[in-house]
Amino acid sequence: MQIIGSHRIYLESINSTSTFAQELLSKSNPNEGTVISAGYQTSGKGQGSNKWQSEADKNILLSFILYPKFLKASKQFYLSIFVANAIVNWLDKIIPEQPVRIKWPNDIYVGHQKLGGILIQNTLKADAIEHAVIGIGLNVMQQQFGELSKQIGRA
Repeated sequence: MQIIGSHRIYLESINSTSTFAQELLSKSNPNEGTVISAGYQTSGKGQGSNKWQSEADKNILLSFILYPKFLKASKQFYLSIFVANAIVNWLDKIIPEQPVRIKWPNDIYVGHQKLGGILIQNTLKADAIEHAVIGIGLNVMQQQFGELSKQIGRA
């Protein structure tokens, strides 16, 4: 397995890092651990039909590609557990004065405010995961959220 981030693609503006990663997978065989990040997403994705709002250059917006073929499809939630816990452990180190928690299956909270979310899109082949696109959005500096102002906060 390659190190996540050993291959990086940065785009100033894109419809969605997850969509870009899916298109990349359909056209080529990107290295495992490839990270696609953006300064702004015009059509950021949330869970289900939810949209992810973001202002330009004020948030962490990224997706990365994994090939976890060792992981059975019936165990795909393990990816969510791993990614969410990794984010919480990282945030605990940089925001030690605030409690960081996971609201399963995909929300990250600091205190009582939603800081971000995780979107995992798996492509299955037989009983294994062929590839996964793992999207992470964290509201770092954004202060205005329009329709989502009651749901999303900032740290």
